[in-house]
Amino acid sequence: MFSRFVKDRRGNFAVITALCSVVLFGMVGLAVDYVRLTSAKSFFQDEADAIGVAIAATSDPTEKPDKYVRDLKMAITEKLDNQLVGAVSATAVWIGKTQVQVDVSATVSSMIMHVVSPSHRETKVAVTSLVNLERRFSEPAKPEKIIWEGSAVDYNRIYAYCYKPATGARTQETPVMDNANTNYEDRYEYPVCGNGEFLSYKLHSVENARYNSRNWERNPRIRYADTWIDEDGAIQISGGKDENGQYQPQPQLETVMCPSLEKCKPKSQGGIIPEGTNRTPRQDKMACAPGKYFYYGWEDRPYMLNGQRYGDNDFDDIILVMPCDSGPPIEEKPRIWIGG
Repeated sequence: MFSRFVKDRRGNFAVITALCSVVLFGMVGLAVDYVRLTSAKSFFQDEADAIGVAIAATSDPTEKPDKYVRDLKMAITEKLDNQLVGAVSATAVWIGKTQVQVDVSATVSSMIMHVVSPSHRETKVAVTSLVNLERRFSEPAKPEKIIWEGSAVDYNRIYAYCYKPATGARTQETPVMDNANTNYEDRYEYPVCGNGEFLSYKLHSVENARYNSRNWERNPRIRYADTWIDEDGAIQISGGKDENGQYQPQPQLETVMCPSLEKCKPKSQGGIIPEGTNRTPRQDKMACAPGKYFYYGWEDRPYMLNGQRYGDNDFDDIILVMPCDSGPPIEEKPRIWIGG
């Protein structure tokens, strides 16, 4: 009987099929879950890349990316909610000022493999996106023409800087000229202003020090000409702030919009610039347009000091003319790419 049982081949196919089905089921489960995990990882990567690009496009490493991280978590949760085990972890940080790193991780449940292997109920999926930023700017506008009144005995220096009206911040203060023929151009780069910033100028004046360089930094009188463009495109200048940010009651800056460079000269020479002493300065604030020029004329001393006559209010001790064509330097569309 035993020999007949050994030699009997009936039912072998069913046994072999049963044994093979376990392996086959495992292979199918592995394939299905592999596709599932690969799809989830690909989605993670796409979302991380998109958020990294969005953060880099702000060009502002000081801005916290919390909102972008929340949006990233929400997008992944909504798309893969039935596949996730626990919460999505995501972070986004600036690396210096030129790179954004986004890290995303979550645990994804298996669909079939846990039936074959209980230890494979879930798998952690993690991705990293590195987004690079190259900021590009227009060439900073430089003064078209500088004139120093020959009789001025005070030492006068002009600084260019970037002013951000949203915060009141002044950055990149850079000396660009003085009335002692100092060569600043070879030593300093003109400020390059970013989004929401506007090129502005500061007067640094030291009484009776023009011909004595040892006194150029001694008790300077500071006047900021914070500049910005309003919603109508008009130039706005607060030309009377001192180093403490306080407005001074006596104006020391005259501003004139010239239709051409030829007209940015005194009236006696065929131009439109006011002349004379003891007068109220003209302060134009209309919109700048290509082909026009914006004139700055400083008075280096206040008209009255301690109740006594001190300056002459001719507003031509320091003159600077800027072309409207170039305007303040602005940030162009940055170059952004993904990858290390």
